[in-house]
Amino acid sequence: MMPSIGSMWSGLRRDLLWAYDARPPSGPYLPFADSGGWFVRQGQAHIRFQNRDYKARNGQWMIPPPQGVQWQSFDPGTHLLSVRFRLCWPDAGALFHPSEPLIVNDSEFPELRNRAERLVSAFATVRGTSEGQHALRSFSVPDLFRMDQAFLGFLVDWSHTLQSSGVQPYVPAPYDARITLAMDLMDRTHRPLKQIASAVSLSLSQLDRLFLRYTGNSPKHHRNQQRLRRVIFALKHSDQPIKTIAYNEGFRRISHFSAWFKTRTGISPQQYRKTYFGSDA
Repeated sequence: MMPSIGSMWSGLRRDLLWAYDARPPSGPYLPFADSGGWFVRQGQAHIRFQNRDYKARNGQWMIPPPQGVQWQSFDPGTHLLSVRFRLCWPDAGALFHPSEPLIVNDSEFPELRNRAERLVSAFATVRGTSEGQHALRSFSVPDLFRMDQAFLGFLVDWSHTLQSSGVQPYVPAPYDARITLAMDLMDRTHRPLKQIASAVSLSLSQLDRLFLRYTGNSPKHHRNQQRLRRVIFALKHSDQPIKTIAYNEGFRRISHFSAWFKTRTGISPQQYRKTYFGSDA
C-alpha cells in the first residue's frame, strides 16, 4: 500500500529562526547553515561557495544552499530583508538544496518580498528584535498562529521561486515508523538509546542497523548533530547561562559539556559565544 500524502510529509520539520528588515548586525558572520535568503534593499551581499564568489545587489535575492557556504560578508551600509529557517527531514536533509547559490531579481518574483515583509511584521509581534538578537515577548495565541500563517505563506513563494529556478525538492523514501518515532524521542528527551530502542520495540543493535539503513548515520551521530544545532542556536541567540544550556541538553557537568562542544567545533562554548553572539545575517 502506498503511504498517504499526509504520512509521507508528516516528518518534514520547519522552524523559523528569524526574520528582520534592517542592516545586518556587525560580524564576524557564521557561514550560512540553514535555509532562507536575503533580499538586498541597499548595498551588496557576498558569499563564497565551493571556492567561487557570488554577489547580490540592490533589488536581488540571494538564496544560498543550506550547507557548503565558506564565508559571507556585506558592504558597509547594506540593508537586508533576511529570513532564515530550518526546513528538513528527520535525516537532516533539507527539502531544497540548490547546487549553487541562487540570485534572482525582485521583478521576477515580487510576491516573495511581499511575503517576507509580512513575515517580518508577524515575527516582530511574537519575538521582537533588538540589534539582531531575538527574545520571546508577551504575545497572544492568535499572534502565534498569525506568525505561523505568515511563515507558511512565505514558504509557498520561496519554494515556488526555487522550483521555477530548476531546483527540485528532496523527498526521502518513507521511513520505518519505528525509526521516525525513535528520532522524535531522541530530539525531545535525553533518555539513553537503549531505553529509546525498547520504547519502539527494538533492541539496541536493531535500532543501530535500521537507523544506518534509513539515514546513513548511527543513532548516536544523529543525536549529537541535533544537540549541537540546538546548543549553537542557544549560544548565538539567547543570553542563557552556558550552565543552563548544558543542563537543558542533558549534561550534568559543565566540564563534560565544554569538552563535548570543543571536540565538535574546535573552540569552547565561551569562545563561541564571545565570537559569534549577535551575528545574525
